[in-house]
Amino acid sequence: EVVVRKTIADGELQVARSRKATFIASDPNVEGTVDEVVLEVWPRVQRGNNLIVAKSKDTVIILRRDEMIVNGPVRTEIVGGGGLTPGSGDKGAREDAEKEDPEVSVKDSKTTVIDAAKGAIFNRLDPVTRHREMFFEGDVKIVDNQFDISCETLTAYMRFTAGEKGLQKAVASGVPGKRVRVERRAEGGETQ
Repeated sequence: EVVVRKTIADGELQVARSRKATFIASDPNVEGTVDEVVLEVWPRVQRGNNLIVAKSKDTVIILRRDEMIVNGPVRTEIVGGGGLTPGSGDKGAREDAEKEDPEVSVKDSKTTVIDAAKGAIFNRLDPVTRHREMFFEGDVKIVDNQFDISCETLTAYMRFTAGEKGLQKAVASGVPGKRVRVERRAEGGETQ
């Protein structure tokens, strides 16, 4: 196993593991190129308590500056209430997630799990707002203690400016023939 440790712009340590890692140096003769680390064969990346895990041997994760690009099926676990709602994490949903992929354990009671069949992009900087964005694509399923969402794509707009951290808003989209489905759990266990 290859282990790659990298400190990103906000001082947070990012630890990546895979069976193969390729370092691609930026080309000094081509403007805009940057160093990249390409992780292959069951890659996974941990940032703080959050975990990004390949759901296929063929999934590739690319680390580029502060961005992370995932090509292929991926599971994201946002731990400790940093998910889409405060206090995220339904016990039944966590157990289902663990059954689906026994190597990934979702233990924290405040965990949001996001599965995407085609891939994801993390920490992309919006040059205008200076906020970070996350994109998930392909039969996206979100499991949270307050609701579950099924959609084709999900874009999460995050605040990472001084004094402001966390989710600003999330936009789920469907495709023709497949709508966005939101199941909300109200107090008392009723599902809407």
